Amino acid sequence: MKTQPPAEAVVWLLDLDSACLEAVRQHLQGRLHSLRIEAFEEPEAVAKAVQRLTPDATPWFTNTDHVGLVKVAGKPSVRQLFRRQSPLTMFSLYSFSAYQEPGLVPRLLEEKEVDAAFMKDRDIDQLGRTIEAWQQRWRGPVPTQIRRQMPVGGGGAGVRLAEGVVLDLGDIHREIVKGGALGEELEKAWEFISIEANAK
Repeated sequence: MKTQPPAEAVVWLLDLDSACLEAVRQHLQGRLHSLRIEAFEEPEAVAKAVQRLTPDATPWFTNTDHVGLVKVAGKPSVRQLFRRQSPLTMFSLYSFSAYQEPGLVPRLLEEKEVDAAFMKDRDIDQLGRTIEAWQQRWRGPVPTQIRRQMPVGGGGAGVRLAEGVVLDLGDIHREIVKGGALGEELEKAWEFISIEANAK
């Protein structure tokens, strides 16, 4: 299955609540005028769009409510589809219901099912600030270099660290875009890291 490299200006939003979907769209568009935002009210519509991805239309960032992490009629979730088709796409959860399930959101973050999580309505400003910061780091020299060096399809390459430890190239890219201590360390160490195709 061929995967697509993301386009840095494209953002997708998924929410079953049309009013909330429009509020997020307007907030992000007002904050980051260069974004091309696609809004979806049904996961089935996202699934169809994912199957038709092209390089200039593949989102670098997708924000979803809880429905984007749930299988529908036994079919893969939106998150699973993106993992296959566009593994570099950053993914955030914007939900109220997910926070009502004890331990769910921390588990999703720990297992890297999502790259960030926000409480619906309450955290809309934080969502906007996060996307803005991620986009700036996405455009940075190291993430740009990583994307250029990744194999077609965005996977199948790793980097070998000390003592034979191998990290997935896509995971390194994701951590640098997210920022934080790990991302900063990986960015500083990038020039000393050797890429090994199919090292994993």
